[in-house]
Amino acid sequence: MEKEIGQRLKTLRKKLGWSQAQMAEWLCVSHRSYQSREQGQVFCPIPDLVKLATLFGVTLDYLITGEEGVRDKEADRFLRYFALADQRDKDLVLRILADAIAERLEKT
Repeated sequence: MEKEIGQRLKTLRKKLGWSQAQMAEWLCVSHRSYQSREQGQVFCPIPDLVKLATLFGVTLDYLITGEEGVRDKEADRFLRYFALADQRDKDLVLRILADAIAERLEKT
């Protein structure tokens, strides 16, 4: 299973135009650690798979099983933006969401 996941990671990374070093930096892991994941030598931790699925615009199901999943295109676009945003922008989005949720809860 690790080898199949690794192959999907490699294919999607190349499609994105990123190097293994760029992927490693984005995930905050060593280059060797990411390389081992692509080669299927080690299993990619679930939290990292979730981040990668978001970045690549695929479902977690696809990364793990290779079967296509269905995602909402607008949500997918938002999640890709959010994954690539800097921390300041992420904090802003999270604040806006928290305020909107709090406001909605007050009304119920």
